[in-house]
Amino acid sequence: MNADRKRYRKRPYQLPRDKTPLSMALRQIGESIQRRDYPSALARAAALMADPHLDNPECSRVLSLVADSEHRRGRYAEAVRIHLRAAAQSIGHATLWLRPYIGQVRALLKMPAVEQALVMAHHAVAVAETQRAKFDEQVRMSRRNLETNLAVKVPMVPPRVSVVATRMGYLFLQEGEPEAAEEFFQKAIQASKGGANRARQGLAKIALARRDFPRAMEIAVEAIRDGGFKAKTLPAWETVIAARRQMGGWKISERLLKGLDSAPAGLRARTVLTIVRELRKGDMHQWREVAERWSAREGTQFPIVEAELRKMLLASAKAEPANATGKRERAEQLLKTPELSPSEWLAGSKELVRASLWEDRNVPIEPLLAQAKAKYGEDFVPKASHSLALSCLAAKRPDLARLLLLPNVQNLPTDNDQWGKSVWALARMESQLGDHSAAAKRYQQLFEEDSIPVRFRLQARLLWAEALLAAGQPDRLMEAKPAMESALAGIQDPDVLMNFARQIYVASPELEEWATAWFDRGVARALQRFQEATHPSVAIDILFRLTRRQVIDFDRGADAISFWEGLSDEKKDWLWTLRTSFWEYLGLLVRAYGMDGSSGQVESFARQWLQDPATPPVGRVHVGIPFGQCLVQGRRLSEALELFERLLAEAPTHDLCSLAWYWKALEAHARQDKPERDRCATCLRLASGARGGLMQEKELQAKSALLLADLDVARVDLQTIAYPPALLETIRLHILQDLKLLP
Repeated sequence: MNADRKRYRKRPYQLPRDKTPLSMALRQIGESIQRRDYPSALARAAALMADPHLDNPECSRVLSLVADSEHRRGRYAEAVRIHLRAAAQSIGHATLWLRPYIGQVRALLKMPAVEQALVMAHHAVAVAETQRAKFDEQVRMSRRNLETNLAVKVPMVPPRVSVVATRMGYLFLQEGEPEAAEEFFQKAIQASKGGANRARQGLAKIALARRDFPRAMEIAVEAIRDGGFKAKTLPAWETVIAARRQMGGWKISERLLKGLDSAPAGLRARTVLTIVRELRKGDMHQWREVAERWSAREGTQFPIVEAELRKMLLASAKAEPANATGKRERAEQLLKTPELSPSEWLAGSKELVRASLWEDRNVPIEPLLAQAKAKYGEDFVPKASHSLALSCLAAKRPDLARLLLLPNVQNLPTDNDQWGKSVWALARMESQLGDHSAAAKRYQQLFEEDSIPVRFRLQARLLWAEALLAAGQPDRLMEAKPAMESALAGIQDPDVLMNFARQIYVASPELEEWATAWFDRGVARALQRFQEATHPSVAIDILFRLTRRQVIDFDRGADAISFWEGLSDEKKDWLWTLRTSFWEYLGLLVRAYGMDGSSGQVESFARQWLQDPATPPVGRVHVGIPFGQCLVQGRRLSEALELFERLLAEAPTHDLCSLAWYWKALEAHARQDKPERDRCATCLRLASGARGGLMQEKELQAKSALLLADLDVARVDLQTIAYPPALLETIRLHILQDLKLLP
């Protein structure tokens, strides 16, 4: 690893200390694999394996790394084969034998070959039992040798059976096999005669997935207490909080929190950070109390944890309507925290500027830029100027934004990333202000600069033509078409092709046929890459991006459904993962089934995933929210609200859940329950972020602001939204339409 890297580090970089040349070589191979530099890693491994002095256990360590490289490339069958060789080389070693077995089980589960993985996992536990029995016998023999010979050979301690069984259990749990995981966790507990803290935490996770919330909480609390509040109990806090939230509570036991006093101060800081994050994620108001209590008592001793807590306090303040003073004060508190990273400093400074402008206070822009230079160097100042300019734009002060952006455009070299970003920001600002000719000139600067990536130059050229259209020059878009076609001719990246097709599609109805042709080319390239993909993570990312464009932008949900239904069950199992992109993909398929108009199919598809205990909370949200939308469109409001209630209990701050909060707020408004309506509308803002991102999120933000203002456009706080009053009136009419759907 490079100790001179430019990445900002809060903690000093520690150079690795290798005890032997072999340790150094193995570390370097591992680092090459992490960088996906597989040829270099395999070349080093081959050189090591050629050493005649390498013994069997050392060969096993090298082979395990080679197997890791195959696993990371999706070559699971080859990884299993190499791990088998490694296992054969290390079977006589007390500790090294375990790693190849773990690798085999992981690869078999990914293939997927669950039955074979079960056999191998059981075999690993049996080997652990044999190794432990052998160790116990060696210990007994050593005692006799000590008595007779006054000397003893101390044997190496093998992994405990409970540890091996627990490792196997988590491998199955991570791959969506809770029944097999439970079997291994129970085995671990039996083997340890009541211990196996991590196995108990695994059982709590399984109980939580099965919606047995009291049982999950009971097991997790016991794990924390029996584990003495040590570091190994950290994951159990997440289960306790999730179970408590599902049971309808807003806080966890103060007595349990009090037990943290027995933990070392550093571990207590880590635990408090975990607790606060999980409480906040669950929308449990206790998080502020826990954060501020710890901060007042120990915050100065642990500035890194203190900064994390103050960032969360600032983020929550930003989600609240109005209250610019409170936001400014939170930003000032964050900026007073020592050892902030550049991005943390920017977050505080941006909100300080924005909130100060809304308060009509003097904005400390020059002192902030001087502080940026002093803290992070001269090269950081252009980025700080750009970021503060965006805050000025958000506060409706384009005059200040222009003063901050122009020096970047005028003084930075054109191959500097920040130059392009600042030109782009100026172009967008000119468009918003109605000066489309000036915007077109800025976009022209971008597409004429060769150092800017092709995909951005293409987008800039398209926006340039749109700006000229808005400026009253309608022929310019068609004039730009040959140049854009020339730029696109050599592009093979399906994302660039599909994204550009979408931009054309949105820009001008006259170019729909042209957009469709480029989209079809992008689809063909994406499908080719999907077929070539050897790793499920790569394949699902390709499939997600393709389906997003098909369903959302080009109304081709039928194509997405046809492709999914054409996959074999084995291929679907291969794609399954806990990664968010898989569940986002399934959510798009729910939308596609809904667009297709078959209520039976969408319900069957959605419920099979919602009812599967292996589906993680984020997966239920991605599948459940679009399914809830389908229920609303089918006028099954009671069922939709019941589903939304379940999803909000599980992931209340997930951005997709802002839609669920909207319908809960509407329901409360219809019942004339103003406190509950205002609570739900505020939670909507928290879930979708301070200002929203996508158009749907921004519209939900506007609906939230209108509900908080009793549907009176004149009372809406303009700090909270980016819509003019005329558009707010249209959104108000949409709310009234939605109210008519309620039962």
